[in-house]
Amino acid sequence: MNRDIRQLSGFALSVIPCVILVILSVVIYDDRTIAAALVMLVLSLLSLVVHILTDNHRFISALLCFVTVPVFILMFLLKIAGISSLMIMLFIPEFLLFNCGWITSLVASTCLMVFSLLMFYTPVGASYISGFPVEVNNIYPVIFLISAVITVSMGYIYDKSSKNLSGSYEKLLDNSREREDYTISMMRQSILCIVNAVDAKDSYTRNHSLRVARYSAKLAELCGWDHDKVEELYQMALLHDIGKIGIDDAILKKHDKLTPDERSIIEKHTVIGAEILKDFAVLPRASIGALGHHERYDGKGYPDGVKGTRIPIEARIIAVADSFDAMNSSRVYRKKMNADDIIRELENGAGTQYDPDLVKIFIPIAKDVLRYENIAE
Repeated sequence: MNRDIRQLSGFALSVIPCVILVILSVVIYDDRTIAAALVMLVLSLLSLVVHILTDNHRFISALLCFVTVPVFILMFLLKIAGISSLMIMLFIPEFLLFNCGWITSLVASTCLMVFSLLMFYTPVGASYISGFPVEVNNIYPVIFLISAVITVSMGYIYDKSSKNLSGSYEKLLDNSREREDYTISMMRQSILCIVNAVDAKDSYTRNHSLRVARYSAKLAELCGWDHDKVEELYQMALLHDIGKIGIDDAILKKHDKLTPDERSIIEKHTVIGAEILKDFAVLPRASIGALGHHERYDGKGYPDGVKGTRIPIEARIIAVADSFDAMNSSRVYRKKMNADDIIRELENGAGTQYDPDLVKIFIPIAKDVLRYENIAE
């Protein structure tokens, strides 16, 4: 961006004096001034066109340096350069500085300085500048040298300052990223401690939350979510069962069929979890997964009986992942289901228990997991 601004600024600073000189030349009928001004104007337009059409700045630098300098030298040798041409030549270091950088400006300035010394201070060049006033012959190389030194020096200082500033910014950015990574790492560790505490209440559900988080994240990735949203969902899924902390172990670990009252108590873990997470500032939306992962697509779920796409997408994803892991795990009251039955249950639940679009995307994930576990066994 800084280079774009610099080049456009250089183009403007190069064109403005050229346009002024063309207008003055028309007024005073000076053909040589018009020629010199038009040359600079064409070169300025050429630099802008090349800059727009390509990002190859080395090509621009080489083109402008090896075209601008020879053109002006040729104008003097052909004796078509006038006083105004000398004035325009003073802009060349600045023109190249803004368009190509201080190194190109230095090279061009050195070439033109050597040429000026040869033209104004040696017998060889006397015939080419015979029409110029004596004062110009004596002081022009000095003026050009001063102008070029100031221009190139300013460009060098600007370039070094920009690099130092860029380096400081990059270092600050790296430090910021390190702090952010450290914060995320600490957050993950804290959440995992909480999750382990929840899963430890029931040996049958150990690592359940971690698996659900992984399945949820994979499903979100296949849905095209960006990294930050996937990371947020992963953390939400880790905490989806945190409400079970508030459920009596006797009910959680009961081997027999639950009574209606016990079922009602179990179902409260969604509300308890949402209440626990509502003020969790590190993950402000964490309560969504805890509250909604037992809602059904047909509206027959709990705790609120929300239906269809009114259920937050995060909760719909976690619901699919949670059900899959539940079916693929042994529980206190049953053994895990076989692979074919799990896939059949997922497909049968599409549109009733689960979001049908999510099930369609999740089936390949489920098959891969089941295939891998079958090989491992």
